[in-house]
Amino acid sequence: MKDSDGSSNFELVEKAKKLRLNNFRGVFMRDQLNFTPLRYERGILNLNTNSEPGSHWVSWFKHGDEKYYFDSFGVTAPREVVEYLKPVINIQYVWPELDRCE
Repeated sequence: MKDSDGSSNFELVEKAKKLRLNNFRGVFMRDQLNFTPLRYERGILNLNTNSEPGSHWVSWFKHGDEKYYFDSFGVTAPREVVEYLKPVINIQYVWPELDRCE
């Protein structure tokens, strides 16, 4: 699946392998988080469903009870991610500081 700017799930998996990311769970579409989460994991998620063209990639990182969600657009986690990471005590949202032209 490619997102609108051309990044495919295959390219992202290859990049994750090159980076040797510990506990990398994989690359998924939003509606594919239908497995049991591990205590330590990280993954990449497309915000569209499997029946839609890819849109925007986000990521999550779980280290025990610590849960982080990264979206370069600064959007909060979709329901599927929140459900997947439950019991949700606290999801830390990580957004980059973006320079805004005004």
